[in-house]
Amino acid sequence: MQEEFQKVAWRKVICNNYGHPKWIFILRLAILERLAIKERLARWGVNIETTCALCQQGIETVQHLFFECEMTGTIWQQLLHWQGIQRKKLKWQEELTWIQRVAKGRSGGAALCRMTLAAAVYYIWQERNNVIFKQEKRTAASIVRKIIQEIHLRATMFPRLERTMTKANWYLDTMEQ
Repeated sequence: MQEEFQKVAWRKVICNNYGHPKWIFILRLAILERLAIKERLARWGVNIETTCALCQQGIETVQHLFFECEMTGTIWQQLLHWQGIQRKKLKWQEELTWIQRVAKGRSGGAALCRMTLAAAVYYIWQERNNVIFKQEKRTAASIVRKIIQEIHLRATMFPRLERTMTKANWYLDTMEQ
């Protein structure tokens, strides 16, 4: 007999995601709050400055990094706009609840939404690590451009996304706004 496990609400965001496996892995760690965030390292006893490396304003927590930080909030807001979603960014848990509701279908738009979240979380995490370990910082606009390009390239492998991606620009026209 197989043991029955409780289904988690975010499973479809992870399991039905066309994103790159490394994007999905980092997204899963973020959802489970298992990323090596500064605040978490400090709780483990590591002597570390807990200020966010990207904005230098708040304590680096999962909630702050995704998407309360000024820089990451800008990135997410522009990615929502790129997808044609006109709303304000939400707090991390609220974003997860929203995306579970909006991206639960099999449509190209739902798949694009899931993939965009995975790519955003991955590239924000990568940027955070670049700032900490390499002292290299890019602009929010360049990160958004990179995410959009990677999503377009990844989507070419999935016929279901072809029609959706022909409607989406390769570059967001309103980057400077």
